[in-house]
Amino acid sequence: MNPKNKRAALQAKAKDYQQALNEKVEALKTGAKEKGGHILLGAGILAGGYLLYHLLSGSDHKKKEKVSEESGLGNTLSSLALALALSIAKEKLLEYLEEKDQNALDQKSK
Repeated sequence: MNPKNKRAALQAKAKDYQQALNEKVEALKTGAKEKGGHILLGAGILAGGYLLYHLLSGSDHKKKEKVSEESGLGNTLSSLALALALSIAKEKLLEYLEEKDQNALDQKSK
C-alpha cells in the first residue's frame, strides 16, 4: 500500500469516527434538552404550588393576627392546591422515569 492510499484510508476512518461522535453528541443534546424540560416543568409546578400556598395561607411574618374563618378557608384551599401541585409533580416524575426506562430498553435492543 502506498502512502497516498494509506493516508486516504486513514482520513476516511477519521471522518467515520467524527461522524459517529457527532451523532452521539446530538443524541446527548436532545436527551439533555428533553430531561431539562421535564425538570423545569416539575420545578415550575412545585414553585407555583409553594407560591399559591403562601398566598392563600395568609401567613405574614410581620404580625400574626387572630385566626378567623377566612384563614381557615385559606388554609384549606392552600392545602388542596399544594396537594394538587404535588400530585401533578408526582405524575410528571413517574412519566419521566417510565420514559427513561423505555429509552434504556430501546438502547439495549439496538
